Amino acid sequence: FFVDPSRVVSLTDQLNTMKANPEVQAWTIKLDGNPISPEVDTYNYKCFNVPEYILDAHIVAFVNTGVFQTNVSVHHAQLAGCQAKNCIGRKEYLHRSRFNFADYSTLPEEAGYRIGSSEGTERYQSLRLALHYSNPDQISGDVDSFSGLIIFYTTKLRKHNAAVLELGDGMIKQRGKMLPGGLSKWTFSCPEECTAQYITTPITVYKSVLHMRALGHQMYTEQFRKGRSLGIQSQVQYFEPNSPEFGLNVFKVAPGDHLKTTCIYDSDTSTKMGLESEDEMCINHVFYYPRIDLVYCGYQATCGYAGPHSWV
Repeated sequence: FFVDPSRVVSLTDQLNTMKANPEVQAWTIKLDGNPISPEVDTYNYKCFNVPEYILDAHIVAFVNTGVFQTNVSVHHAQLAGCQAKNCIGRKEYLHRSRFNFADYSTLPEEAGYRIGSSEGTERYQSLRLALHYSNPDQISGDVDSFSGLIIFYTTKLRKHNAAVLELGDGMIKQRGKMLPGGLSKWTFSCPEECTAQYITTPITVYKSVLHMRALGHQMYTEQFRKGRSLGIQSQVQYFEPNSPEFGLNVFKVAPGDHLKTTCIYDSDTSTKMGLESEDEMCINHVFYYPRIDLVYCGYQATCGYAGPHSWV
């Protein structure tokens, strides 16, 4: 598939241009004074209601607050949007950020995540921040007063509301299942019936984040239409778990399309699927617009919204 190289090299310029835009404001969220558990893996959460002064806006970019200077590392941050205050009810994945480098993400000029302090269709009234701490030496007594996200938003609304569709095993339904030794392939289908149910006009995918863990070897999502392959639309041929794996191929998904996500693992010893750092996952986060009501599509034909992650 073709990736426009200008989209790869221009992300820094896009971020700097966005920061200089007087119509863009910043909102910082973080876990102030958060004690870190001595357990090997910990997920800590905090809910942030959208400030009352932000009545209706679009999120246009995210930047992490920097690297947490401690013996315990922040493995990553995840952000979910909630359409009610206090993070009650439905939670939808919005963003993932690694903290081993200065990570940032910008949305396309024509789209943004809709937020606001008052109720509204497709508007998130609160955001839930989840931080995954990795503490292999089980150190106790550390406190995190630094880690979080800087959210850039504009009240000049864009044309489309953006959203994320999770392909593969977004709900970690295979938690606890063991990987065999050697090469193994796991495939998940988002069937024609699901996209036909939720997509009325084609959606535009502008980015994919392919997520496995240390044993991940290859990952890709192939698109089919009326039984014919349209090719692999997002792919990583040599997975590197310590770096973000972005697919910047822009493509459209039409009603009735079939999306098949495959993860290939290379394991010397048995490893299970799950949430811990040494476990494995298979999720393709597909970033798109305009927003539809489809959140998960994959494992055993999961289609729609099957409840929040146990880890978001």
